Amino acid sequence: MEKRKEELFQEYKGSKAALYGLGTETEKALFWLKDRMEIIGLLDSFREKGKLYGKRILSFGQALEERVELIIVVARPGSCRVIAGKIGDACRKNGIVLLDIRGKDLLESRQAAYDFSETAGNTREELYRRIAQAEVVSFDLFDTLIMREVLSSSDIFEFLKNTEGVPATSAELAEMEWRIDFRTLIPRQAVCDVFSYCIEQGKTVYIVTDTYYRQAQIREILRKCHLTGYTGLLVSCEHNTGKRQKLFRRLKYKEGDRKYLHIGDDLVADIETASKNGMCTYHIFSSEELLEAAGYMGMERHMKELQERLKIGLFTARIFNDPFQFETKERQICLQDAYDIGYLLCAPVITDFVFWFREQVKKYGSQNIWFCARDGYLLKQMYQLLDEGAEPVYFQTSRTAAVRAGVENEGDIAYVDSMKFSGTLEENLKTRFGLEEDESDKTGNSENGVQREAGLLKYRKNILAKTAEERKKYSAYIDTIKVKEGDIAFFDFVAKGTTQMYVQRLIDNHLRGLYFLQLEPDFMSGKGLDIESFYKKEETENSNIYDNYYILEPVLSAPHPCIRGFDDRGRPLFMEETRRKKDIRCFQRAQEGILDYFHRYLELLPEGVNCQSKKLDEVFLGLIHNLKIQDKDFLSLVVEDIFFNRMTDIAELL
Repeated sequence: MEKRKEELFQEYKGSKAALYGLGTETEKALFWLKDRMEIIGLLDSFREKGKLYGKRILSFGQALEERVELIIVVARPGSCRVIAGKIGDACRKNGIVLLDIRGKDLLESRQAAYDFSETAGNTREELYRRIAQAEVVSFDLFDTLIMREVLSSSDIFEFLKNTEGVPATSAELAEMEWRIDFRTLIPRQAVCDVFSYCIEQGKTVYIVTDTYYRQAQIREILRKCHLTGYTGLLVSCEHNTGKRQKLFRRLKYKEGDRKYLHIGDDLVADIETASKNGMCTYHIFSSEELLEAAGYMGMERHMKELQERLKIGLFTARIFNDPFQFETKERQICLQDAYDIGYLLCAPVITDFVFWFREQVKKYGSQNIWFCARDGYLLKQMYQLLDEGAEPVYFQTSRTAAVRAGVENEGDIAYVDSMKFSGTLEENLKTRFGLEEDESDKTGNSENGVQREAGLLKYRKNILAKTAEERKKYSAYIDTIKVKEGDIAFFDFVAKGTTQMYVQRLIDNHLRGLYFLQLEPDFMSGKGLDIESFYKKEETENSNIYDNYYILEPVLSAPHPCIRGFDDRGRPLFMEETRRKKDIRCFQRAQEGILDYFHRYLELLPEGVNCQSKKLDEVFLGLIHNLKIQDKDFLSLVVEDIFFNRMTDIAELL
């Protein structure tokens, strides 16, 4: 059980500690930790001297010299992992405990956890050896050559129950069940390749299946899955007998005294019964069996609702479509392409968010929908698939562009400066306001040679002159948008609300923020912003979403650079692209996976069924730390945060 805030760090009472981080959350942490331990100072990746919040800023070397026993990292989870990567080894060497602000041990090692090392299974090579020795090869159909994109075949009846306008007659119900089932069926491509190989090798190939579907229906399934060239088809309902009874005898009666191999997933009907009939056999694991062998991968508590079983079905149908999971010594479950990362791990939670977003738009009757660049690039496409009549706007903005146009006074400058920049003051000025240091402006802020203000306020004259110009240009861009009367549903992905706050000053319509997750909502509570989050504050504590949203950000990004502002005619101006072409291709592959998942989910989910299952979504996203990722381009992606001058390798977040 997770500890409550008042219980955290009690075992370190009286310890000599340092806090890592200089943001506003550090000031809060100092207040509630002051009676629990001796906090000698603050650490930071960039600054190593000075004073803040009444505490010294130390270098890591100074912390070692003063024999710090505990370092608490006050940062977002993604940043925590990066910091642990930088100082973790030194902490271990010097016996320093390294925790995040929620009490999580940052020195705990993480590695791929799900594999089939404890599961006995045959390889593809073994199957080909058995095929070489056979003259007649028969294949089971369901869960061997083909599979369903639902967790269990019984889910088809649930789909039928949730389908509106179900006909009353039994014949019509049976036809509808068949059509629903048919829609969920896909080939197990690796086994289908074996099927084709047998035909190419001149083997006599049969399909032997237990089913109540008629032979004509089975042939329709086979055409859909491109299974052709077989010698014969034995369907149990056509012969009034199943595999456990006399169906294999019918096969042997047809082909006579020859060498047989039967390939199937059912240990009794396919393996045991075929063996009793004198046939060689090869066991194929069904996707459900592979999921069970992997310990259900944390999903076992999230199988109650239909939408949950559909999500798990889509997951298993892809990750375990190939039953040959026993090829390597480690038998690890691997993700080889960014497409699979998007489809399997990211798509479920993004799908639920888009459904939630539409609910909020309907709830408030929003006539204007703005998806902010660049995180809104993919989300806008998904929303249009869900609500075909909508006319959402891809709103050109960035935190930098909004700040450059929205800052109006010294209080705004101080607010911007409070968001700690990883760089020099001059770099901060140039990055956030596009200004070079001006000595005349700087000296204008001094009296008798003594500087009156620190930080960006030293340059307030030039900043305010610059932002007044940028405001006119940004307004020219907004004038190009056909804005209807009423509120604007304003999408941002994960943010405090800075962009919304400054854009609101440029338009009369009220902005209703609809975020995936709002950061520091308590800090922003006095800013007069209207923001609702898909993930509420209480849901983010100790959740995989808060731990892993950093990984979603580069996946959702647009293929164009960040917006820095606008020209006099309201046309967007872009920063220099810092990503490589292969980086863009990589996250576009992940986006293809998300879109394909979304299309499939919309096709299969019955109308009116609730789609949200956040806890299961978190399980999927958290698997990024438990599966072996083999896409080198994905592992080389960088999470960009230009406004803060932070570039983080995604590999450090995994």
